[in-house]
Amino acid sequence: MRLVLVRRAEIPDAGDGLVPVRDSKAPSGPVLSLPADAFTAFVSGVKGGSFDTV
Repeated sequence: MRLVLVRRAEIPDAGDGLVPVRDSKAPSGPVLSLPADAFTAFVSGVKGGSFDTV
């Protein structure tokens, strides 16, 4: 199993409702911007164990 750590990118909030994330191993790498509600649902799923069998 390969684990990937994703972290919220340290980019100022643009007020556009998007959450910037990037691979923590490549802090200067590309940023993926996700809708805030989708990111919140993803984090809730991780905390709730929804991805434990993936």
